[in-house]
Amino acid sequence: MPVPLARSRINTKTKKIYYPKRSKIFKNELGIIGKSAMRGRKPLTGKLVITLNLYRNRKIDSKSYGDVDNHQKAIFDALNQICYVDDCQIVKVICEKHKDINQRIEIQIEEI
Repeated sequence: MPVPLARSRINTKTKKIYYPKRSKIFKNELGIIGKSAMRGRKPLTGKLVITLNLYRNRKIDSKSYGDVDNHQKAIFDALNQICYVDDCQIVKVICEKHKDINQRIEIQIEEI
């Protein structure tokens, strides 16, 4: 299920910056899927075009559907160093949100 990147928080006692648990779990799971999809290949090094299709069930999830840019940030961070060396390689993004009962993310990465 697509999860938008939440704002970082600061622990008032330790002064350390952290992300909410939901965002951290999403990024870890997507990283594992990314490693599997790369099948042992090295991260891409050239300029990239990324197409994202985000499918969410708004009736269940209307409150936390999130902005497209927050979804993108979470996905780009999760795949950094796995599918590509750095997200600064991304030169074009095509991103759409859709309503669907089967919540998922479809990601296509093309090197140009």
